Amino acid sequence: MDITLPVSGFILNLRVTVLLEMQNGFIFEQDQKENFYFAVGGRIKIGESSLESAKRELYEELKVEVHDLKFSTTLENFFEYDGNTYHEISMVYTASTKHIALPKGFRNIPKAELTRYTIKPKCIQAILLSGETPSHMINSEV
Repeated sequence: MDITLPVSGFILNLRVTVLLEMQNGFIFEQDQKENFYFAVGGRIKIGESSLESAKRELYEELKVEVHDLKFSTTLENFFEYDGNTYHEISMVYTASTKHIALPKGFRNIPKAELTRYTIKPKCIQAILLSGETPSHMINSEV
């Protein structure tokens, strides 16, 4: 069961985000409803560590096992989507992989082209461009 709770008009999600680097860029998934991209990841399940969740999400979404997952930062993200207001807390990991066949809906975006895409949350794009990761990030789009 995913860790997601309705609280005082918000939906609280506990999730994991993986900034997965491949040869010349980073892997993102395109949202099915709106025109933006987001990093690989998903909700953490009850009783599952964020590291276990990151490994599970990578395998479920990309059929890849990654062994160099490294915790990077914590991201608090406030946003609206599909008529709901979210407060999301995400454990962000970094990892790399060699070339893999990407499933439909996923794209390898070269670092030099990141600004040509709408990537959410916006602070993820800033981290990848600067190479600097704060220990805690807050992103508010509400």
